[in-house]
Amino acid sequence: MSKFESSDAWMFLSVAYSAQDGPGSLDAFYGAADHINCAIPTREEIEGGINRLASVGLVRVEDGAFALTDAGRQLFENVCHQTPYPRLQPEVVEEHLRALRPSDGGSGYWALSPEDAHANLSVYRKRANEALRKIRHGRTL
Repeated sequence: MSKFESSDAWMFLSVAYSAQDGPGSLDAFYGAADHINCAIPTREEIEGGINRLASVGLVRVEDGAFALTDAGRQLFENVCHQTPYPRLQPEVVEEHLRALRPSDGGSGYWALSPEDAHANLSVYRKRANEALRKIRHGRTL
């Protein structure tokens, strides 16, 4: 791995927003990713991005949950000071990532199975659909 992909900034922010109160689940990660970019990342974007970000010490995966490291939290705070708007933050993160070089993972490589990706995306979609139904029927979340 010689450089970051443009989607890695999106993956970083998805971890940051889904793990604000402790390690974030994959279904919460999907929700954050959808909110930031109005799209669902592919399994390859998630797996590759998380591993590149972990290789420079910005994120970690523990028991299938995502979290920022101290360095990741510091970067996220800096980004939030530059712009509080999640849809504008990927550009700011990309600028920070350009100064870093991801390394080849070694033994710490994290793999996202197609089954886990599908199951967690289904959980997120169910939760999102329930929220939309409530909104359509005039109930508050």
